[in-house]
Amino acid sequence: MRIEDCHRSPVTASLNFNAGSCIEVEQADPARFWAVRSSFRDLAARAVRSHAFAEPAIVAAAAEGGQQVIVLLAWGKFSDVAPSALVGAWPLVVRRRGLFSPVRTLASPLNPMCYVGSPVLDESCSVDVLRKFIVFIRNSKLPPVLSLGDLYADDDHMKILEDAFATERVSYEVLGRRRRAKLQSELGGDAYLAETLSSQTRKKLNQKWRRLKEIDDVQEDCSRGRREDILSTLDEILSVEQAGWKGRRSDRGRAVLLDSGKAGFVRSAIRGMAEDDLVACRSIRLGGQLVAGQILLYSGLAAFTWLTAYDEKLSKYSPGILLLKFTTLALLNDPGVCFADSCNPDHSGYMADMWRDHMDVIDIVVDVRPGWSISLRLLSAAQRARRHARSLLRTGYHMLRRSVAGLRSS
Repeated sequence: MRIEDCHRSPVTASLNFNAGSCIEVEQADPARFWAVRSSFRDLAARAVRSHAFAEPAIVAAAAEGGQQVIVLLAWGKFSDVAPSALVGAWPLVVRRRGLFSPVRTLASPLNPMCYVGSPVLDESCSVDVLRKFIVFIRNSKLPPVLSLGDLYADDDHMKILEDAFATERVSYEVLGRRRRAKLQSELGGDAYLAETLSSQTRKKLNQKWRRLKEIDDVQEDCSRGRREDILSTLDEILSVEQAGWKGRRSDRGRAVLLDSGKAGFVRSAIRGMAEDDLVACRSIRLGGQLVAGQILLYSGLAAFTWLTAYDEKLSKYSPGILLLKFTTLALLNDPGVCFADSCNPDHSGYMADMWRDHMDVIDIVVDVRPGWSISLRLLSAAQRARRHARSLLRTGYHMLRRSVAGLRSS
């Protein structure tokens, strides 16, 4: 990972956006988006920031679950002789009314396994593209109210949002703001870990690796570019995840294999991403058996740590942390990656301990119609009530578990 080496695609030079340029928006389905994925590859290299959860393969997989998924595509015409270029892409899902959604909405991310909801915008005309998206939704039969989660909220992205919203007189409310770990550094792998981990921590990790070697042959492995190997490793990772606490329904397990819809989405997404070499499976194997595994997704100049699992029977050897160490070294030494998004819900846990940088994300609700909006106020109130109810339920669940554990030990 060398920030100064992360040059934009040569296509960037041909995009000279000016007042005479023309941008047109198309409402596409996932099949159409898949058909123009080579154009999205070019856009991802020029974008303010691309992300894996806007990739055509992820969008197609999300649509297989029966959701009404659309993709807004912005095409820019920059001269009479140059062909149109894709300058924006925004996957969205149409959500029906519900208990905590009193109005129909357009929503992003597409499902709970997608961790970024931002549109992918060409750096040369980002505000203009977002304005075109807003006007298109406003003038279409699509729901005018948007529920957007996990939007990148760094200074560049917030300025784009605020400029476009202000110009189009769009109302919005921020429902929440979080920080999560990211990896971005000009240091090489070893130098970075020397800064973020204490010498004692590094020594302990080396000791645990040596102790694993004493049990059996231990290897670090990476599958990338070989689709069958990737799918095979994915199945191993999902099996290891199901064998741990996430696979126990009594612990409110969230293992992928407990939900056939979720499992279908993951397998379809990985199959499609592998077709364009946008996924890698990193693993640690002990005696040939996978004891820790992680799925990494790629888009543009970014990497995303998606699914992680480890063998809990070997937890005293910290295989998950050892794997994160190897993943960190690999990402920092990859000249094609400028930053990595942890996709964590917040800035806590062992990833935050190793990846000291962070990124802000926000959740907002938007009404693209100009002026004051009763629909926006209703949706905002309902979403806040939903978040409060979930917080109460989570607190009550953990209190009940502690009470039950105390009764059993007495």
